[in-house]
This record gives sequence, C-alpha cells and structure tokens, in this order.
Amino acid sequence: MKKYLFLILSAVFVAMPQGAEAATIKIYPNSGDGQTGIGSIENQTTWLNARSYEGIVSFTLQDTESTNSARSDLVSGAYRLYRGSLPFDTSVIPDDAVIQSATLFLYGQGTNGSQGGAKACITTHIRSDVTNIIGSDYYISNHGATASAPAVILGTAQYTPFVLNSVGINHINSNDHTAFSVRTHFDCENIDPGSGVKAVNWYSSESEGTNSDPYLEVTYEVEDQVLEFPRYTQIISPYPSIPETTEWADDVYANGTGQLGSYPCGLTVAQCGCALTSLVMSARNADIKEDILGDDVNPGNMNAYLSDIDGYASGGALRWLAAQAYFGEFSSGGKIASRFSTPVQRPYGNVMSFIDNALTNPKNAVLAYKNGHFVWLPEKTVNTYTVRDPWWYNTMTADDSTADKVKDYNNVFEDARVLTIADEPVEFTGTDIEVHLQGTAELLFKKATGQKVGYDNGTVVVGLDKASYGNTEIVSLGGAPLSGKGKHLIVYEAGSTFTLDVVGTGSGTYTLEFFTISATGEVTTFEFSGQTLPGLTTSFNFDLTSGQATEQSITYEQFLQIVNMQLVGATDQEKKFFLKWTEKIFNDLEKKTATQAIQSIQVYKKLLVAKKIQAPTLTAALDLLQLEVQRR
Repeated sequence: MKKYLFLILSAVFVAMPQGAEAATIKIYPNSGDGQTGIGSIENQTTWLNARSYEGIVSFTLQDTESTNSARSDLVSGAYRLYRGSLPFDTSVIPDDAVIQSATLFLYGQGTNGSQGGAKACITTHIRSDVTNIIGSDYYISNHGATASAPAVILGTAQYTPFVLNSVGINHINSNDHTAFSVRTHFDCENIDPGSGVKAVNWYSSESEGTNSDPYLEVTYEVEDQVLEFPRYTQIISPYPSIPETTEWADDVYANGTGQLGSYPCGLTVAQCGCALTSLVMSARNADIKEDILGDDVNPGNMNAYLSDIDGYASGGALRWLAAQAYFGEFSSGGKIASRFSTPVQRPYGNVMSFIDNALTNPKNAVLAYKNGHFVWLPEKTVNTYTVRDPWWYNTMTADDSTADKVKDYNNVFEDARVLTIADEPVEFTGTDIEVHLQGTAELLFKKATGQKVGYDNGTVVVGLDKASYGNTEIVSLGGAPLSGKGKHLIVYEAGSTFTLDVVGTGSGTYTLEFFTISATGEVTTFEFSGQTLPGLTTSFNFDLTSGQATEQSITYEQFLQIVNMQLVGATDQEKKFFLKWTEKIFNDLEKKTATQAIQSIQVYKKLLVAKKIQAPTLTAALDLLQLEVQRR
C-alpha cells in the first residue's frame, strides 16, 4: 500500500473466537478534511434552492483551519449552508475482512459544539480529490441521501461517537479512500432551519496534536487463514499486522542514503525496504525468527542493524554479507554463524532458467527482481510462481491480473538473487568480501592463488564456487524502471590477500566501495574513487590481516597499451617518437625527482599538441600519472 495522505496512528487487536482474527483500528485523516458551502454572496433566498444549489461556490475552506463547521441558517435574507467532509484511507482493511462495526468520532469545538438546536448528521460523501476539498464537494448530488448514523447533538469539548449503520459500513467496504459528510440534521432531513445560527462545530486534523482530531474506528474480522508461506510488508498493511507494520514503515532507511545517487527509492523502509523485507519472509519461512541481537526478525529490526554496521552501500544498496550476519547468531567460540550461506551463482543467460533451477532446491531463498523491486518466490507451481510481495501484498502468483495491491509480473523477472539456507549455522571465515562499483568500469577480483571472478579481457569469469558477479540491483520507489546500474561482486573465502582491478570501459569516473565483516563481527570498509579510461586498469592490493588497501600506479604496460590505441592514425615516425618519450617518462618516474618527472609529463602533453595529435584518452592518462606523482 502506498501511503498517500493518511496516517494510521494506532491499532489494537482484541480477542475473538478461535478461527477468526479480529482487529480494531483507528484511522485519522492526515489532511484533506474541511468544509465547503454557500454564503450570502450566492444570494440563495429560498431553502430548496440553497440546498440543491450546484453553481459556483464562493465559500471553500481548504484543510488549513483547525476547526470545521456544518451550517444551515438564514442570514440577512440569504441562506448560509456549509457541509463538511472527512476522508480516510481505508485500504489498510484487508479485502477479505468482514467489518463488524465502525464509529466516527468528532470532538466538539470549545463550548459551542452545537448551536441553535442543530444536530450533526453523517452521510456518505463522494469526492473527486482526496487531498483538497473543492467547491463541487458542496453539491447535494455528491452526498448520500440516507444517514450513515443517527443524528445527535455534538458534545462540547469532548468526543461524540457516531455509530455507523449498514449504509456507512457498506461505504467503507466499497472504497479504498472513504469520505464521510458532516451536515446539520436540517440539511439531511430537508428541514428549513429559519433564521438564527444553526451549526455544529468540530476540530479538524489541523488542530494541535491528535487529542481532538476526528477519527474513524473500525472493528473487523478475517477468517484465520494459515498461509503456507509467511507474508510481511515494507508498508503499512495487515501482514503481519497493522500495528507491527506501522512500527517500521516510516523508519529511516539506510541512514537516509536511499535518496542519493542513482538509487531514487526514498528515505523510508516503506519506500526502499523490498529486499530486506523479502529476505525477512524467506528467513521466517526457514524458522529463523530471532536475529543476531536476540530480537524479532522483522524489516524494522533488520534495517536498524544494517544501518548500525554500515550494511548499506551508498544510495541504499543492500550489502548481502551484512544481511547474512543479521540472520545469524554468535557461536560458543564467539564467531558469527548464519544459516544464510553460499550464494548461488547468477548465470549470464536466461534468468528464468536460473530461477527455475534454484527453486528445485527448497533450501534456496530466491529473491526475484523486476523494475527496481524485489519479491520472494517460495516455489514454482505447474504454470506460474508463488509470490510474496512486500509492496503489492495481495499478489499471490506471478501471473495474477493487476488489481488492488496486486502486481502482474507476467511470469517474467529481470534478475534474481539466490542464497542457500543451511540446516545448521555456518561460522563466518572473516575473509568474505563484497564490492559495489559505480561508473564506466567493470570489476575483476584476483585471488593470490590465481583464481579470478569478474570482468576479464571482455568476458565475465567466475573461477570460484562461492562467488558471483553482475549488476547491482537498484531499488526504486514503486518499482519504476531504472537505468545506470553499477556492478556488484561477492566472494566467499577470498583469502587474506588479493587484488581488485577497476577495468575502464569508457572515459569518466568510478567509485568503489569495499565491505568485509570478520568472524567476530568487526566491519572493515574502504572507498576509492578516480577516473576511468578505455583500456586503463586501476589495481588495488588488499591485505585483510593488516587491514590495509593500497592503490597501484599505472604500469608501463598499461600506459603503452593506451599509447598504441591512441596513435592508430599516426605515422610510423610519430609512433616511434612517442613510444620513446613513453619510455623516458617511466624512467624519470623511477629514477628522478617528482619535479623532474612532472616536467617530463608536461613536455609530453605539449608535444602531442605540437604534433597536432588528438589523443584525449592519452592526455587523461598523463593527468593521472601527474596526480600520482603529486601524491607521493
């Protein structure tokens, strides 16, 4: 459920007979309540014409006042007739719920809740805009002809309950955004009020705090359905309950980084928490109900833990190693042990075949990804896939037709992240690593023993069983299509020493974010940034024992490759000239002072200009060399 204009402030579950789940919820209008009507300027001098008036309405109160009024009175020969409107987001009530009762509460303003003998009458209301009350909301044609609750005197400085009848309850059942009209009984019963003030006055949602706000209280039952697979949501919903989802939906996601860079999901768990909520469902399905801190496994606690241990990359990308730690426990030896273990390697072919193969093993947690959104796929059926969706929570299968809180995935997903859930916790080795890369580049991991994972000479290689390489899944608000994905690398048992290469695929910049967590829970992160050039590889040597990472300089061989690439159109004499100068520069870098080496680099740049050779990549490489010398 998207949270538009409304806020669920509280919900209390009450005991009901076995076999049914009952809930009583309070729904407050966060905005959009107000009043509209006609005054003396419309000059309606007869009661019937005033009541049925549907012309231009001059008196329109937006939701900026702390009090609202409903009036029916004759002033200076013209009728003054106001009608109030209260909108509520009732989509939080499950579709299969049976409403037992509903009551609307209005808090009478000051000492004049009712004036001139007027009673408050409640009817249904149809509005074209749930955000702002507009002039046409006055029209009698938009108000129910039958009262939704008995008309009563509105109490002063206290709440007055209006118990809704079947008309009011059916109105709630029929609408996701339900509005009720507040009018005087003169208006509802078509009684000419005559002269003198005839009004009811109540506090609106703009009053200070919520101690006098109007609210709708609904009690409903849902037949106790034992779901084969658990259902949790990132947004406010009945799954697992409205009180629980209310607790985490507005929590700040990833320390507020979700709005940055190319991750435009937002700032809250409701906006960005699809991956962590999908993981929560898969964990609870495997009977993992207590997290590493001994708390309940849920999206709110998971987000808090990940935020605390730097478990998100910039922009809010989930660090899967941190997520595995969250679902773990500490062993008797003081090490993190988690049943979430080895990732299943993602292929670079048919994604759906990969998902199908992963689902043949019931111990795999399969998180499917499409248009910036993660869902959990517990199983494959004959014709489709069972779906547990943390946003469109009424989606049951991947071929459902689009409906209320239902998303049609058409049995196709763009990507998937698959982890294996072991029967027993497996201790962390302390040498598992995860890397996110943004920019015009690819990644290549090289283990000290020679194995490689990542982008190598134009192809992707995965030379280790416990590793994966591919695109970073970018989470978006509402599952909007996204571009600009970065690269993601994860390697288990990488060893204490290894190298990471940033392989330039274009001219631009890159940012590399490295994450590892020791066997006992200490987190180490590194962040590097720089320029990328086609054919240029920037290497970083990592030593997890010492906790150090160092950047390697541009090698002679790499620079020579760029020179040969940039001088394709040059004459043989020009090529020999610049190849000789390339050798001189690197000799100066090794044997001469920094000042002398920089002078050689600057002369090289001037020679390119003098020879009228257009070599932007080569010039950029010279700039990088000069920066390296200056940093010495």
